[in-house]
Amino acid sequence: MRSLLLLLALSAALTQGYVYERCELARELLNTYGFPRSELGDYLIDNDISDDVACADIIYARHGFSAWYGWLNHCQGTNTESYVADCGV
Repeated sequence: MRSLLLLLALSAALTQGYVYERCELARELLNTYGFPRSELGDYLIDNDISDDVACADIIYARHGFSAWYGWLNHCQGTNTESYVADCGV
């Protein structure tokens, strides 16, 4: 469900041509959509997440992040806190 909300939020933003700043997106995901604080860095690890949005819902719904090879190869086991540390969330 969370991934679906992310997909809808970002799809609406992309359709309208809106570009979120990194911390703005972190606050939106946390405060509006209830994403766990501990997972925000996983969603924000890539500066351009538009290409990831299309498959995020399916991947997360089926297997969480563990089925996403990009996450497995580049993010798993890393501390993603730095991506949201200065966002005030």
